[in-house]
Amino acid sequence: MKIFLLFLGLLFCAGCMSAAKPQEIQVERQIVMPASVAGSNIPEEDLDRIRYGEDMKAYVVGRYIDPSDSSIMYEKNVLYRVEESPQWNLRPNTEIRPPVGKTPREPPTLQKIVESELRSELERQRRFSESLILQTGKAAEAVEKAVAGMKRIEEQNSMLVRRISELERQMGEIDAKIREIEAERTIENLKKEAGK
Repeated sequence: MKIFLLFLGLLFCAGCMSAAKPQEIQVERQIVMPASVAGSNIPEEDLDRIRYGEDMKAYVVGRYIDPSDSSIMYEKNVLYRVEESPQWNLRPNTEIRPPVGKTPREPPTLQKIVESELRSELERQRRFSESLILQTGKAAEAVEKAVAGMKRIEEQNSMLVRRISELERQMGEIDAKIREIEAERTIENLKKEAGK
């Protein structure tokens, strides 16, 4: 039993000598950011997505007479006019109107769409030009045929005119011979009557 007590004492001393290390508790740190902070300013590039600003124009007005009092004349000045009042943008996901100056770079997908549309329009214009060239060629051939036909008709007309003039000349000769013969007959008839 002495050994047992000795052994128990040693265990007790050994237990006191080794200090138990406290367990490290690992705490995960999570940073929570609010989705939107109340009262924060909207970036200038996103303003047109929410509300359109007012559109103002300046007009230079020359001298003019007051319409209610003709004894008053106003000198040349600048008149500022609000052309379009501010209004809310009710269309979601609209493009931002670019400010004067640098133009924003288009996203590649939009650029590809524009390029494909441009290619298809160029192809359509090319096909239209080819068909127009073919139609123009056919029209030119038709005009050449019509001109050739008109030349033939003109030649035939000039031949007919020559024939008609030849026939008129022959008719004139025949008329002259008929008059001669009638004149000779008249003379013979008169001689016969005179001889009786």
